[in-house]
Amino acid sequence: MSELMASDSPTERIAKQADLVKTGIEQTTQSMQEMSEMIQKSQAEAFKILKRRMDESVDEIKDFKAA
Repeated sequence: MSELMASDSPTERIAKQADLVKTGIEQTTQSMQEMSEMIQKSQAEAFKILKRRMDESVDEIKDFKAA
């Protein structure tokens, strides 16, 4: 922040502020993309577990009916 205030002209300050905003947006976008990938991965894993359990339940019902 001190380098922002140390700028000689208002134009330089605006340029530095724009760079800071751009950097902040890029970092936020990257973080959101990483979170989105983690969410997608965890949902896929959860679905796999639920599907496996449903398949097991169907097999149990089939075995019960066959007995």
